[in-house]
Amino acid sequence: MEAVFKAFVAKHLAKQLSRPLHLKSQARSHHLVRHREQNWFCLKPDLLIKNTQTALLVLDTKWKPLNSSIGNDQH
Repeated sequence: MEAVFKAFVAKHLAKQLSRPLHLKSQARSHHLVRHREQNWFCLKPDLLIKNTQTALLVLDTKWKPLNSSIGNDQH
């Protein structure tokens, strides 16, 4: 279900953007650390909004089933 939710968010968010902004899903273009001329820990954010080549916004989607017995369906 999480993959379906991510695809839904990506599809509808992409429709809201106008050029030169564009949306990239599961972008593997950044690393957490650069050490001794090597990139370490490839980051794979769910969604990345770019303006040509510049990353402007990194987004992470979350799917969480609600459980009324513990009260997390109120928010």
